[in-house]
Amino acid sequence: NTGVELALRVTPVRTSSGFKWDLYGTFTRNRSEVKEIYPGTEQIVLGGLSGMSVVAAVGKPYGTFYTRSFNYIDGDKIIVDSASGLPIVSSTAQYFGSYNPDYQASWGTTLSYKGFSLNVLFDTKQGGMFYSRTRDIMAFVGTSKETENRDEQVWANSVYLGSDGQYHTNTTPYSPYVYYTSSGQRPESENLVNASYVKLREASLTYTFPSKWFNKTYVGGASVSLYGNNLAIWTPESNKY
Repeated sequence: NTGVELALRVTPVRTSSGFKWDLYGTFTRNRSEVKEIYPGTEQIVLGGLSGMSVVAAVGKPYGTFYTRSFNYIDGDKIIVDSASGLPIVSSTAQYFGSYNPDYQASWGTTLSYKGFSLNVLFDTKQGGMFYSRTRDIMAFVGTSKETENRDEQVWANSVYLGSDGQYHTNTTPYSPYVYYTSSGQRPESENLVNASYVKLREASLTYTFPSKWFNKTYVGGASVSLYGNNLAIWTPESNKY
């Protein structure tokens, strides 16, 4: 493992009238690589479920996804069955990235003036994948947006292997119902989702009562605050789960 952690806090504005503006933030990044397992072993399974494994594989980051997917040629042309028009699922598991993020960060600001203090904190995680069982179930029962077109249709940019050994443009429509409900037809790689997000983690407004109010009391001070946590989140277009 190699990594870096940074923290910064600055006060760009401070006036004699008591106004103060603080900015602060953090940045964390970690890189891992599995160098060696037991001699003769290239990977071990750490967890997962049927059709999806989380593994430690030599030469890859610790904690990677391996599962079956579609077969492609020329990078983006998907191979389908000539009779059903459905994509052909690979027979072996393929590498689909790690659950570890590229980096995590936070940034916030505090505005203070005459006893009032307004604080806002954002945080983010960028990169990494996660397996969405929610996406899997919603697709199966037909409640996700990707299942709204249920008419038979030709798979976009698809080809099939002809009897002449050549690939040809596919024109055979497939059944979305069969695709989403048939066991083993929809590979688990379709349930991997970009785990990136930006979140409005916290916002608060605080008023601190003047200390002179407590000079003749046993109370050292008092304040009242209004807090909100996890107020908003922004995710990639592909992540609706």
